[in-house]
Amino acid sequence: MFISSLTGIWLWWPLKGSVTRGLRWNRRPDFNSNLHHLGGFWIAIPLAIMSGTGAWISFPGAFSVLSGSPVGHVGPGSQGQPLTLPRQSVDQAATSAQKLVSGRLTNVAWPTDKSPEWTVKVTANGKASEIKVRDLDATATLAPERPQTVARTMERIHDGSDMPLWWQIVMFISGILPAILAVTGILMWLRMRRRRERHRRGAAAMAESEALES
Repeated sequence: MFISSLTGIWLWWPLKGSVTRGLRWNRRPDFNSNLHHLGGFWIAIPLAIMSGTGAWISFPGAFSVLSGSPVGHVGPGSQGQPLTLPRQSVDQAATSAQKLVSGRLTNVAWPTDKSPEWTVKVTANGKASEIKVRDLDATATLAPERPQTVARTMERIHDGSDMPLWWQIVMFISGILPAILAVTGILMWLRMRRRRERHRRGAAAMAESEALES
């Protein structure tokens, strides 16, 4: 996806005229091509960011030298298997957390076999708090703030947690537009195939006509 984003910008770049020409809607004669070129341009940079941060999260060992994080660092959700039958429900865990810290519920992470605790995030007055709720007895404790390492920053950028609303909207659109680009790309490819086929038939007919005349 990272390579596609960069090559997409290369293909979008106008061959003639200024760069602003590429930002026009009516660059191509059909709707699909215009949607593909314009939507692909505006989403290329966010997709490249998501791809880069996703690679960082998925392969922490390869980036440990750059980030200074331990080689064994892994992303969220990969530190154990989720409990099949937890004692507490999601609502019970959220209620216990909000009794400790009153605010807007933003995220709930399932307990695992290695850490049988619910992780509940609550935002109040613009500050996000992380509460650990024991699955055994629903005891809620405020988790210490996680150090803001490079790896943690990559996670925040990638999933939008604790990020401004505008960035969360960009991430949301980044998840939808690739599907649209895939459909419009296929339609453009089919259109190009039909055009080449007509050109091939026309050239063959012209060659046959010239052969008959000679």
